[in-house]
Amino acid sequence: MKDTADRTPWRLLGVVILVAALFRLPFLVDFPIVEPDEGLWTISSKNWITSGDWFVAGRTHFLLSPVFHLINVVLFGLLGPSIGAARLLNAIAGIGSAALLFELVRRTTTNVRLAFVGALLFSMSEWTVIWSRRAMIEPLELCLALVAFLGAVSPGRRGIVTAAIAMALSILTKANAVVMLPGLAAFAIWGMPTVTGLRPSWEGVRRAAAILFGAVGIALAVYGVLYLTYPEQFLRAFGFELTVGEATGGTGGESARVSRFGPDLVLTGRAILTLFREDPFLFVLASLGIGLAVFDRRPVMVAFGAWMLSTFGMTAIQRFQPQRYYYLAAPALAFLAAVALDALGKLPEGSPQGRRLIPRRLVAVLAVVGLFEVAYVGLGLLGSDRQPPPAAAEWMKANAAPSDTVLAAAYFCTDIPNPCLEYYFIAPDTLRLQGLIESRRIAYILFDTMEWPPSYEPYLRARFPVVQQWGFGKVFAVPDSARR
Repeated sequence: MKDTADRTPWRLLGVVILVAALFRLPFLVDFPIVEPDEGLWTISSKNWITSGDWFVAGRTHFLLSPVFHLINVVLFGLLGPSIGAARLLNAIAGIGSAALLFELVRRTTTNVRLAFVGALLFSMSEWTVIWSRRAMIEPLELCLALVAFLGAVSPGRRGIVTAAIAMALSILTKANAVVMLPGLAAFAIWGMPTVTGLRPSWEGVRRAAAILFGAVGIALAVYGVLYLTYPEQFLRAFGFELTVGEATGGTGGESARVSRFGPDLVLTGRAILTLFREDPFLFVLASLGIGLAVFDRRPVMVAFGAWMLSTFGMTAIQRFQPQRYYYLAAPALAFLAAVALDALGKLPEGSPQGRRLIPRRLVAVLAVVGLFEVAYVGLGLLGSDRQPPPAAAEWMKANAAPSDTVLAAAYFCTDIPNPCLEYYFIAPDTLRLQGLIESRRIAYILFDTMEWPPSYEPYLRARFPVVQQWGFGKVFAVPDSARR
């Protein structure tokens, strides 16, 4: 019996990993619909593979997230450049995050049921599932941060070193990971199972300081090397401004610039309402858990609370796609939702159900949540028929010379094997298009009806022949005479 009890946490962890994998791996290329930002974050790695230059497309995102881009270079070298390969990285990171959350909660609370429920809610959450099926930054960033949090609650110097290195890698995946530093420090102070009071100990404060100085120091050293290597591009990458076109997803060009950051209560409120609409179970339960945590004297509640509040504070001043950054707080929300479920489903210890590790009523609730999430994700899969067709990339592979430069929408650029430029980033209107074609020696223009404004088509048709046409778009060939 003791052997069975000892193996129970690992069996439950296996269930968490299986559920997380089933929600993240099947039909990974087909769902969700590819977003332009997935091309934006992967095009630099693709261009490095094809041309040895990070900045062919004018993008400087490699300098914002060197770890993500370097891992994608390895993946693209093994599997070939594609959105699907980049999505695989994040799907694995999402599965790893669920497993790490299980171990983090188990270690800090010594409550296996709470660890299982929290990790399972994170694994099934439609919101976390969708984000970890996209080729974006946050899933890898969060996974590395969770490794750091586990290091922070591990005894000895090895835990400190692990936490510092992992958090540095998270910051080097995206600099906005610094918003999780208060949470990391809180885990170092209050997350150890041996901590019994809310008053911070000097040992815990020293441990937190060592981890934070180590993490920030390593990250700054790497960013410093990147600055010295690419000074002009580095300053442009960290300008923290957007063109109106980038901010709105349109074609506003360089005529007006807005700051990425600043308080906007209306935008924040809309983002939170959107999250409640997209994943009502998680957010309603997490809200109840927050209410219970206020009156909970366990030190670990301070750690999870600091993590959630610091991350929400950053998203409250983020003007560009704030919903993305709530993903960084998802494990804390899943833990608080588990706290609410645990309190609502608690049974007397003496009853037959009370002695079960996972009571049947809790199993029933988790099954209902799971069925809802399966239905939600399944309906999304059925509605993902507007996926950018692979025929365009296949045509380029068969007909374009490897050195031919292609102008296309961002979500085509990673899969197209040629050097590829995003039209809306460097050609925000037709007046600049001809000069771009001459200066960048564009050989083909892939015009698609999903992303390009209709006003571009007559301009292109009047100047260049159509060499391939599909229902979703067409390819214009630029003759040598039109290129300088």
